[in-house]
Amino acid sequence: MRALSLTQPWATLLATKAKRFETRGWATNLREIVAIHAAKAFPDDCRELCLTPVFSKALRAGGVEKLGDVPRGAIIGTGRIVACYSTTGLSVAEALAGVGFDRSLAEQERAFGNYAPGRYAFVFSDVIALAQPIPCKGALGLWTVPPEIEAQIRSAA
Repeated sequence: MRALSLTQPWATLLATKAKRFETRGWATNLREIVAIHAAKAFPDDCRELCLTPVFSKALRAGGVEKLGDVPRGAIIGTGRIVACYSTTGLSVAEALAGVGFDRSLAEQERAFGNYAPGRYAFVFSDVIALAQPIPCKGALGLWTVPPEIEAQIRSAA
């Protein structure tokens, strides 16, 4: 199983289905279930972003009452990458509709990603948040989960 590490709050937003696209500076052809990993680092600017209305509302809806509640350094869910779009000329509303998601989420989705030209949006479907985070060291890019961690993920999901 592959995994993708995300800094908080984006990891929790993806695992709780508040966010359906993960934007990156690179494309992927991978179309399979991946583990969602919350990175250990939680920089101050990311903490401050959590206090903005769009982020705080989505985090509260996902069960996060205070910033200390977000897991770090752990696998927190799984999701299937079903598409990868170039952000150049991307209409988030049309992209959401094209993969069966509600177009009304477009403004929130745009707030949760970096849609600058030349980037890519990975579309996630079939997202499942784990009941308990599984501690695990992350890595850059799409990385391979250690077999013992994969076994824990499969039994928890």
